[in-house]
Amino acid sequence: MSMERIIVGLIVGIFQGLAGSYAVLNQIKIENKINILKFIIIMCLYGIIGFFIIPNNIRFLVFLLVIFLCLYFVLGIKNKNVILYAFNCILIFLIPELIVTLILVIFGIDSVDLVNNNLYNLLANILISVLSIVLIKLPFIKKIISIKCF
Repeated sequence: MSMERIIVGLIVGIFQGLAGSYAVLNQIKIENKINILKFIIIMCLYGIIGFFIIPNNIRFLVFLLVIFLCLYFVLGIKNKNVILYAFNCILIFLIPELIVTLILVIFGIDSVDLVNNNLYNLLANILISVLSIVLIKLPFIKKIISIKCF
């Protein structure tokens, strides 16, 4: 593994972890700053480890599981809405993933290069993370993710 790939993995993992944390923490209110910091660190670690180990085709499923386990065990949220928060995060990340991938392919970047080329992979993941945060700030998305089912 090249040093370039390691640096890209660290940057991508931190961006994904921060965006994932932002998505979850906008759905629930946590007063304890230490728990928030623990959650952010775990999400960033997942982003970094996931970049290197988890294949792209199951990354969303593992992300769902990690969010669920973090909310349940680390933050101690024991209600049934925990799975809803995790699914909301998946949907929040799925939309920007599709948009960014389509835009980059339209601009002539081969879809195989998005996975194999470190620069394109870094660009795509940073754009997905930033677009996810922007998406969460939209009023109608805030209203949708604030709905509780149970």
